[in-house]
Amino acid sequence: MIFRIYVEKKVNLQAKKVAEDLHNLLKIEVEDVRQLIRYDIEGITHKEFADAVPCVFSEPPVDDGYIEN
Repeated sequence: MIFRIYVEKKVNLQAKKVAEDLHNLLKIEVEDVRQLIRYDIEGITHKEFADAVPCVFSEPPVDDGYIEN
């Protein structure tokens, strides 16, 4: 089974920089830019995955994690 998780920084300075670059260089107005990191994990159990999410793939104080069903 393959597990998939998307992780997004709660405060993402790099995404803000991309929004500024789109505006300054290409004259494209965007309201919000999001940067998500996708992890695909296989070869582990449901419990191992659940245990690994908050300490290996994301840091709950600074990241939002979205698990794909």
